[in-house]
Amino acid sequence: MKPTPTDYILALARSFPCLRPKINFWKGEFDANVFHGMIGGWSSSERHAAFFILSVWNPHYARQRRWTFDLVEAVSSLDSVNRAPILAWIQQPYYP
Repeated sequence: MKPTPTDYILALARSFPCLRPKINFWKGEFDANVFHGMIGGWSSSERHAAFFILSVWNPHYARQRRWTFDLVEAVSSLDSVNRAPILAWIQQPYYP
């Protein structure tokens, strides 16, 4: 059975060890604006992971909002375990 868009994006977000504790509480539908509002005090690695999630969730909306994900900056900032979800997604991209 295909996951719902919310199930997919939350599973993808939780695949980042740096994001898992920040969103484990999440219940209900994924709201990009609420998620973006949480980023404020996060580390640069956490922000890179979050902007990746926002870009996968809705690339057009993320561009409109100027929620830009920079792959080169992210790869240089993230450690290998937090880089792995991005590399896995690149190999098999999926948009919810």
